[in-house]
Amino acid sequence: MAHGKRYLRVHEQRHRQQTPAPSPVESKFKCTQCSAKFNTAQALSSHMRVHAENEVGAFRCDMCYKSFGQWSHLKRHQESHVGEVVYECTECDKAFAFPHLLEEHQQTHAGSSQ
Repeated sequence: MAHGKRYLRVHEQRHRQQTPAPSPVESKFKCTQCSAKFNTAQALSSHMRVHAENEVGAFRCDMCYKSFGQWSHLKRHQESHVGEVVYECTECDKAFAFPHLLEEHQQTHAGSSQ
């Protein structure tokens, strides 16, 4: 088990060291959990999965995809989204805190609208 913890620590350290170099174009999409910046919404969304995978819990926020081990922690977290700009899906009743998450979600409807 100690080997697993060391591997995880080294793995996370590697990700922190791979922060993309900033440029005017890349500043458009910023990670809300670290200093990483990206030039596309898809690249940011892929990056956010790294954070989500590190915080795997049974209860996931539909607004930002953070997950929690306890329902009460999820409910308390969801209160932090009150008053935020909400990006709503036009196909269903889901809403998201970030536009790139809405774009990613809307792709799930792409096949059903044909």
